[in-house]
This record gives sequence, C-alpha cells and structure tokens, in this order.
Amino acid sequence: MKGISAEAYDMALEALKLKPWHFEVYPVLIMICLRHEDIGQALYWARQALPVHRPTEGNSRRRKAWVDRALDLAAQQWEDAERETQEQQQTCSGSLASDLESGDMWQ
Repeated sequence: MKGISAEAYDMALEALKLKPWHFEVYPVLIMICLRHEDIGQALYWARQALPVHRPTEGNSRRRKAWVDRALDLAAQQWEDAERETQEQQQTCSGSLASDLESGDMWQ
C-alpha cells in the first residue's frame, strides 16, 4: 500500500489498538484492502468484524462472542492502564522523596 491508503490503514490499526471494540474500523480496513486487491487481508478483517445483526435469528452466537471478546479486551486494557499509572506514581513518589532527602530540589 502507498500514500493515503497506507496512512489510513495505519491509523485504523492504531484505532484498533486503542479501542479493539471499535466496530466501525473493520469496514474501513476491508475497503482499503479491497481497493488494493488484497482479498486475503480483506477476508481476514471481515472475519474479525462484528457479525451482522439479523433480527430474524435473534442474538447470534458469533455476535455475542465478538462482544464478549471486545469486553474482555477493554477490561484488560483498563487493568494495564491502572497498573501503569500505579507504577508511574510510585516512580514519581520515589523520585520526589530522594530529591527531598538530598536537598537537590530546585527552590
């Protein structure tokens, strides 16, 4: 891929890293791949996408599984962010304490 398509593709992947449950990104990825005649990659993203809701079938198992996976990923990201925040706070607290002890703080 080149140019704007490559940039759009990269941005869509970044959006999925930040929000794996962002169901509107998948059609974008599919269209970019189809535009570049990459059928295999388009099929990959189509399989990853939120399955189509069919009211006559009720809640499909595939759709429920997709939502469950998205919720699990969101919960994992939340836990990772909380852990990272706590580590940063401990690092900052430790750094501040050592600066206070050494009298090395800027006045």
